[in-house]
Amino acid sequence: MKNMIDIRLMLSKKRLIGLFVWLTVPTLLTMGIFYIFNDVTDDFSVPVGIANDSDEEEVESIIQEIGDNNLINVRMIEADEAGRLVEQHELDSTFVFDEQFYDNLENLRRTNMIESHYSNRSLAYGAIKESVGAVVQERYGLYYAKNMINQVEEENDAEQSDLETVDTLINDLIDRFNLLEYEYSYYGDITPVSDHEDMNIFLIWSIVTFFVTLFIFELIVSERRQKVMQRLAFTRYNMTKYFLYQVSILTILLVVSDLIAWFVFEFFYEQSISILTVLSVRLMMILFAYVLAVLIKNVYTYLLVSLFVIIAIIIFTFVLNPLFVTMDLGYLNHLNPLYQFINEEITVYWSVGLLVIIALFWRVRHA
Repeated sequence: MKNMIDIRLMLSKKRLIGLFVWLTVPTLLTMGIFYIFNDVTDDFSVPVGIANDSDEEEVESIIQEIGDNNLINVRMIEADEAGRLVEQHELDSTFVFDEQFYDNLENLRRTNMIESHYSNRSLAYGAIKESVGAVVQERYGLYYAKNMINQVEEENDAEQSDLETVDTLINDLIDRFNLLEYEYSYYGDITPVSDHEDMNIFLIWSIVTFFVTLFIFELIVSERRQKVMQRLAFTRYNMTKYFLYQVSILTILLVVSDLIAWFVFEFFYEQSISILTVLSVRLMMILFAYVLAVLIKNVYTYLLVSLFVIIAIIIFTFVLNPLFVTMDLGYLNHLNPLYQFINEEITVYWSVGLLVIIALFWRVRHA
């Protein structure tokens, strides 16, 4: 094995820096794409100013919930500048939670709870007002339920429940009876409606990693045309054993880069996936690249086919995948090598299929 490492270093001497650069590309490029996506998403959000003159935590919680809407870019402002910022068109609209807001909420007074400012250029004001109103209405309903429960408890001389207890009870009822949950069906498939989620960083990473893996294995194709292959006849290594060792070395390097990427995405981007799922898709990528490198002898043909494979995977993932589901042809999604990984499953089907192809290839070669 030591001899193989020496050979690998010797053959890659001129390309060693490039190899390590390629190993860092999946992580760095994924982070770049993820940053650009989030930056563009922020550009499409509506700038809304919110002034909070109340010291109550409940009001801060409401504002936080409003800010959780991805279409609203909340900026905290002072109440006295709410009108000016709208007039100067720095903000689409502004909302002021005054000192009486919490008292009105607690005592179930719904009139003039929030002061709002908008102009004739506040194109999104209607939608923003409804979003803010929905959050406040939900919290108002919670206090209304608390008031009703306390009245019943008072009539029965029972200990009155606090707001947290009522909130827990309501959430339990919502979960138990599937309240406020809607499902739409397309050709018999049930698709639950969910809030907008951040881009799956592991999905981006898998496509970029597949691309990089295929291009790294171009080393195998190019080395088959070098004179060093002729010298293998004078060593104790045959071509098959030589390439197995070379693939093993590349596999170790790729797995290390995958573990680093998994750590970065897991702890810095707070998106998680099973490490076994990552390692299984890595195995599939290596097998796929190896089969391609063995079957194709021309470097340019190999690169062209690799590019075609990546384009096909992108089309499958973002175009055909949802189309197959709506047409009740979901089983065709398994033609996508990344399908199981996208669904956070261990990649089995493609790995087994590629192993069978490799076994048949060896059998024919030795025969």
